[in-house]
Amino acid sequence: FSWVTGDNLFQDGTPPPSTLYPLTSTLYKAMSVKIIILRKVPQGKEAAIKPLVMKLRAMCMNNDGYIGGETLINADDPTEFLVISSWKDVGEWNCWLASEDRAKIQQEIDEITGHQTVYQVYYHA
Repeated sequence: FSWVTGDNLFQDGTPPPSTLYPLTSTLYKAMSVKIIILRKVPQGKEAAIKPLVMKLRAMCMNNDGYIGGETLINADDPTEFLVISSWKDVGEWNCWLASEDRAKIQQEIDEITGHQTVYQVYYHA
């Protein structure tokens, strides 16, 4: 695997496990990607995380690699929130994922919900 980590994100060039997404081909590097972000939000906690999620979205919009996104709530399980985020390529996503500012807000969200947020990267077939 080769890893896209952005400039100076990791001093030794080794990404933390399960943090950045591997690139398996040259084509994959150049393709736009969809990021699936899944959060379990216990009832009564929605209002507490809403301003944090809105702040993350606003921060994304200042990133040249960010294309857009939407947030959905599962009709069968209203505690399940799904974000579909589009990025120019996985390298841009990896830079955002490694951002300290993003990580601080994400940590607050995970502490409020009591669940770790799940990320999955998809590209067009």
